[in-house]
Amino acid sequence: MKRIFGLLLLILGSILTLLGLLFKLESWELANEMLISGIVMCVTAGILLFSKTFSAMKSQVGAKFKTPLLIIAAGVMLIFFGALSKLESWGYASEMLILGYLLQVIGMLFLIYRALSGRK
Repeated sequence: MKRIFGLLLLILGSILTLLGLLFKLESWELANEMLISGIVMCVTAGILLFSKTFSAMKSQVGAKFKTPLLIIAAGVMLIFFGALSKLESWGYASEMLILGYLLQVIGMLFLIYRALSGRK
């Protein structure tokens, strides 16, 4: 049930975000509200879906990749909020984008290290 709700929330949030971007490009009303609510819905759906996935990772192999995947997920959320801040011309947008991409790179390198360290 949690997974279905998360997927529906993700689909609705994606549609709302795309409509908000379209409204923003055309300078129509309610663009900011659609963007903010759409991205918040997508992040909430991501948290719901990831929590279900991470709670299922009880094996030794799954637990090995849990930390790098959490670092990558934190980077994705920072990139979402940085892009939203950039569209809204809020402060610290560039810093959030840089930190988000940096977290993704660190998470990917950590994931590759964990994957290769298990093979001997």
